[in-house]
Amino acid sequence: MNGIYVRIASQTFKVKDLMDPLDQKLLEMLLKNAREPITSLSHALNVSRATITERMKKLEARGIIAGYTLRLSEATLQRNIAAHVMIAVEPRSTDAVLAALKNLASIHSLHAVSGIYDLIAVLRSDNTQGLDRDLDIIRNIKGVVKTVSSIVLSTKLGN
Repeated sequence: MNGIYVRIASQTFKVKDLMDPLDQKLLEMLLKNAREPITSLSHALNVSRATITERMKKLEARGIIAGYTLRLSEATLQRNIAAHVMIAVEPRSTDAVLAALKNLASIHSLHAVSGIYDLIAVLRSDNTQGLDRDLDIIRNIKGVVKTVSSIVLSTKLGN
């Protein structure tokens, strides 16, 4: 699918169908650099700062702009080793396992999933020794039956 798409109330729309050309150009510029100063945006789009500010507020109110985020550079991410850890949990032990996992600072995100594994944790560590230590901690949590880990080599899409 070419173009920019947004999801609003469980429906996907092509951005150009929801916005006029000025909003489309503004969104394209913000996608390239969400921290672009209002003054720069107004000069590039040949409109006043007040117009840019108002357009951004309306795009936020309509749910087209859901927020502004930080993307880490690839160089920074390479300094951190990431791993996806699939975790199988004994029946009726999930709450206790979750409580123990919440204390592990290296867990970047934790997801409940369907299938033979119950959870997937995304871990980040400065080095393989730290990752190995944290994997041992996870394996030793009472209620954890099995883990399978995959180290992330590179990110092809997303951040």
